Amino acid sequence: GNNVVIPAKITYEGKTCDVTGISDAAFSRTSITSVSGGENITSIGQSAFYKCTNLTSIGNLLDNITDIPSYAFYNCSALTGTITLNAAITNIGESAFNSCNDEGLSLSISNLTNATIGKWAFRNCTGLKSIEGTAASIGEDAFYGCTNLTSIGHLLDNVTTIPGYAFYSCSALPGNITLNAGINNIGEYAFTDSGISNIYCLAATPPTLGNRALGYFYGAVKVP
Repeated sequence: GNNVVIPAKITYEGKTCDVTGISDAAFSRTSITSVSGGENITSIGQSAFYKCTNLTSIGNLLDNITDIPSYAFYNCSALTGTITLNAAITNIGESAFNSCNDEGLSLSISNLTNATIGKWAFRNCTGLKSIEGTAASIGEDAFYGCTNLTSIGHLLDNVTTIPGYAFYSCSALPGNITLNAGINNIGEYAFTDSGISNIYCLAATPPTLGNRALGYFYGAVKVP
């Protein structure tokens, strides 16, 4: 059926084993509408739910996942409800949540742990509301068009560059952003059309700016 229940264990030829993973492209382009169970799942493959445009619910599937691979939930445009990821996530791959844009989706990530965030990871993911923790690096367009993103916490504390279009059109992102002393470059259109009020640079030498890196930004950039 369209409602997938992932068992905790399976028995095969007299042996019982935990179900711990979902393979690459396991449900890619299928018409599934929900996923439940899977309490022992610790890994999912690339493109596991790629273009599952009817998928509305994934239950607690991601509770123990620390690596969300490329295209895992790409264009899961019907995914809705509240999804909070509390695991110590170390990687979010390219386009992992790209175009997860149902108006009823509220996605929050609470515990990034010096994570690698791939390019386009959340591009046009209007369901992303907040992301907390730290990143080691952020790919281009990572948060492009995340118009409901209201908090990034200490996400930028450890990065050395903010690539092009990283926070383009993050119009709900409020308040002040502090750029650590190690950031040496802000790419083109990185903060264009964002809702940020002020940018504080901790480096004695301000980072280099790409074309319109701060386009339509009307706040202040403050340096030591």
